[in-house]
Amino acid sequence: MMDIDDAMNDINELEARDRGESPVAQLHKQDRSLDEIINGMEIGKVLVGTVEHYFDRIGVAAVKLVAPVKVGDVIEIRTGSGYKREVIQSMQIDKEEVDEAVAGAYVGIKLANAAAAGDRVYKLPER
Repeated sequence: MMDIDDAMNDINELEARDRGESPVAQLHKQDRSLDEIINGMEIGKVLVGTVEHYFDRIGVAAVKLVAPVKVGDVIEIRTGSGYKREVIQSMQIDKEEVDEAVAGAYVGIKLANAAAAGDRVYKLPER
């Protein structure tokens, strides 16, 4: 069964084809890059959220989650200059320490490396 997102993607693809755009040009118009798609498929990483704000004085990223995470998860942050891997050591919701968080939550994650608003956060598969 096709949902509304699938239908809209099909319509956008047909319109792009009518304009003579290549599939690669279409991908660049979307909110993801070919590099992200290929890397995600190759190693099984899953998009878990997007950095909404980075508090540089305390080294904490405010992340809007689209998938669950927990303390101890290995994450990879896609920045403008590449990827940064980290293990979630500390996480808070509304200034309260939590061990896990679900999709839809806004969490503060303590990071060793700087991040920026718009950076994507991926969870790497457990080994």
